[in-house]
Formats: sequence, C-alpha cells, structure tokens
Amino acid sequence: MRRLISLHIYFINSLFLASLNSFCTTILASLSGYGLSRFQMPGKTAILITIFSSRMFPFVLILLPIF
Repeated sequence: MRRLISLHIYFINSLFLASLNSFCTTILASLSGYGLSRFQMPGKTAILITIFSSRMFPFVLILLPIF
C-alpha cells in the first residue's frame, strides 16, 4: 500500500511540473512571437528564416548526426 501512495505523489508532481512547463513555454513563445511581429530590429529576417527552416525538419533528423 505504501508503494501506491508514493506513486500517487510522483504522478501529481509530474503533472504539476508538466503543466508549469507548458504554461511557461506558451507565455514565452507568445511574447517572443509578438515581439518579432510588431517591432523592427536588425537581424529579424535571419531569426525568422532560422526558425522556419528548423521547423521544416523533424527533430530526429537533427539529432542523428550527434550520435
């Protein structure tokens, strides 16, 4: 019975951390997207091209040369 209680605590902890991570990522992505769309800055085109070209390839293809 003690093992079930500890698994329950681990599950709640993991759920909390995943929710917090998702929330923070959404807020930061929204702020950076707003900044890139509304403000003029040097290198804005290079940043957007880098973001778009990195999104074209699956993460596994980027990871393969590392191993």
